[in-house]
Amino acid sequence: MVRYLGSDAVPAWVVADVEGGLQSMGNAFSYGKALFTDKQTRSAAWASIKTGAAEAWQNFKEDPWYQSGGVVFEVASWLIGAGEIKAGFQAAKGSKSFLSGAKAFSKAVGQSAARIPASGLQCSS
Repeated sequence: MVRYLGSDAVPAWVVADVEGGLQSMGNAFSYGKALFTDKQTRSAAWASIKTGAAEAWQNFKEDPWYQSGGVVFEVASWLIGAGEIKAGFQAAKGSKSFLSGAKAFSKAVGQSAARIPASGLQCSS
């Protein structure tokens, strides 16, 4: 245990973790400043963006359905969790057509997400 802030005992790994996070934030701010003030950094960043976009476009041209599905899955994973997706797949499993499966999936995901408690969003007065 390490004494931190003069009153609380905190494990050394927590201190190292916090200090590492602060260092990363400082590095991000330094890079942001360099993007605005240094032409070479800006040029390198733009070249990297163009290369990434060209690769993404080439991948999309080779297999548009797969790439589109990847994008949909990525965005959906930001909005809904694994439990909701599992519930949706279970509901869609017995469907006879793609459209009825999609409807069952979306309905089950919506119902599952509605059951998530909003305890973190409640305010006490």
